[in-house]
Amino acid sequence: MTTYLHITIIGLSLFGIVTSYPNGQNVDASCDSMIPSHRVNAQSDGAPFQITFCPAWYQAGSTVTVTISNTSMTYFKGFMVQARQYSGTSTGYGQFKTTAYSNNACSSSAVVHNGDGNKAKLSFQWTAPAAASGNLKFLATFVKSERVFWVQVPSSQLTDMTGQNVTATNCTTPDDTSSSVRTETMSFLFVVLCICISNFLIVTV
Repeated sequence: MTTYLHITIIGLSLFGIVTSYPNGQNVDASCDSMIPSHRVNAQSDGAPFQITFCPAWYQAGSTVTVTISNTSMTYFKGFMVQARQYSGTSTGYGQFKTTAYSNNACSSSAVVHNGDGNKAKLSFQWTAPAAASGNLKFLATFVKSERVFWVQVPSSQLTDMTGQNVTATNCTTPDDTSSSVRTETMSFLFVVLCICISNFLIVTV
C-alpha cells in the first residue's frame, strides 16, 4: 500500500510538471482580460518585472522594439504582451513578429511564450498600425508559476508621432537567447530521478 502511495505521489508530481506551464497555446479566451486560466487570483503587489521599448514614439507602420525583463533575480515562465490605448481599452493595436521563443496570439496583436523555461529578458519587434491610433502603452501578464502571476503590468506611454518630424533612434536588440535561462534539462533529470526512486521503492518494499 505504501509503495502504491509513493508511486501515486510521484505520478502527480510529474503531471504537475506537464500541466502547470503550457506553451502559450489556446490563449485567445484571455485576449481581453489577459488573465491566465489558472483558477487563482492574480498578485496584487507590484510586479518584479517591467516593459521598456525603443524608440519612445511610433509613426503609422513603424517598428518598435519591446523588451520585457525582470527587475530582480525573479524569473518569469510565461507572458502575454499587447499594445493598447493609453487611456485604456481592451482592443489590441499593431502586430508582433514571431520569434524562436514566442508565439503570436489574439490575431497577432499579442505575443506569448512558447516554452516553460525561466526567462529574465526577452525582446520583440512590434509593428504599429497602418494609421495613427493615438498614444498607446504596452501591457504584459507575467507568470512566475501556476499560482503566482501578475496581470496587465503597464509600460510608460508610447507617443503617437504620425505625420511629425522625428529624429531616428538607434535601438539595438539584445541577445535574448543568453538572457533566457532554460530549464527543460533540469525537468528531464527530475523525471529520471523520480523514476529511479519509484523503482527503488518497488524493489525494497
